[in-house]
Amino acid sequence: MSSVESLGPLQEDVIERIQGNPEEARVYLNAALAQSRKDKNIEVLLCALRTLAEVKGGVESLSEGSGMNHQDLCEILSGKRYPRWEEIADIFRGLGYYLSVVRIQKTSSI
Repeated sequence: MSSVESLGPLQEDVIERIQGNPEEARVYLNAALAQSRKDKNIEVLLCALRTLAEVKGGVESLSEGSGMNHQDLCEILSGKRYPRWEEIADIFRGLGYYLSVVRIQKTSSI
């Protein structure tokens, strides 16, 4: 059984959808980031980052692309410790993305 198969049917479906589709992966990351923020739970984001790491060739490949120590990256993605801000930025960069600021659009009250 491959590591992808061990993730379960839903995760396999996500991997299939985002594999080879950077725009779909970007949408997936944005959704995970929004949900993580809404739930005030970084685990949602870490799960998405683990999934994308799998798609991009695993933690070893992400470690090389992000410039992060392999052990630190494993500890973060496994949830053993929370990442520092710069580590999140490095992981995003290693996956081929960066974080940006978007102004909140407030609806006018009538």
